[in-house]
Amino acid sequence: MARLVRDWKSWVLITAIFFGLLAASSAAAGVPAVASDKAVKAFRTAREALGLAKSADRKAALALKRSKTVQAQVIQGPAGVAGPQGARGPEGFDGADGDPGAKGATGPAGAGAPGPAGPTGPAGATGPAGATGAAGTPGTPGTPGTNGTNGTPGQKGATGPKGATGQTGSTGILAAVSSNFTAASLVDPTTFGSVALPTGTAGRVLAVATVQASNATTGPAELTCRLKLDTSNMGQMYSQSIPAGTKATLTVSGSNYATAGESVAAACSESTDDGALSDVHGELHVWLGG
Repeated sequence: MARLVRDWKSWVLITAIFFGLLAASSAAAGVPAVASDKAVKAFRTAREALGLAKSADRKAALALKRSKTVQAQVIQGPAGVAGPQGARGPEGFDGADGDPGAKGATGPAGAGAPGPAGPTGPAGATGPAGATGAAGTPGTPGTPGTNGTNGTPGQKGATGPKGATGQTGSTGILAAVSSNFTAASLVDPTTFGSVALPTGTAGRVLAVATVQASNATTGPAELTCRLKLDTSNMGQMYSQSIPAGTKATLTVSGSNYATAGESVAAACSESTDDGALSDVHGELHVWLGG
């Protein structure tokens, strides 16, 4: 009802505006004053109709409000008997997929056997070089190789220049003397086979002595000898161990520079000085160089 009232009011308003515009256009065009008065009357009539429409609109709104209040106060009756179920309608379209849910917790390990190993993945990038490790234990030396074949002998070289003349050599042996000696036993240090150098001779002297002794005791003994000049020794001292009940021979040599008139001899002793060595004999040979 309120909607009908509003529609009617709209048409009255449109009609009033139409007549108003028509009166204004007629006055501007210079129509007679009678027509203008009619237009004024028509405008008044339209304005009155508009007032009536507004009043009717207010009344319709009030009646609508009252009808809603009455409907709210009506007591609801008992529910009617349920009708039979209608036929099933067609299946609707699938809705859009929802957003993925949060990741669930990892479940317990399965009881099945491990699956086969997967294929080998591609080789990774080469990492940085590591620190230099400690030096390893030296390896076992290799077996020496066989000697190579000797090369072909080279050609004979040219004869070199003649060397400088050397010093004048010795004039050789100037004199030679010798002697033999014997002793029943050797207790204290004793000189054997002393020989004098030829009169007026002097120079380098070389001497060799051979001494043999026996050990008739039941213990070991030691024979010691050296060569000497009247004023100095000739070379080092020599020793020979002689087991019990045996004999041994000791050879002694030495050299030195001798002056004119000196003698050469063999000086011998036994280590225990108790007469363990007996049957001592030997020979001495001396050579005098220039």
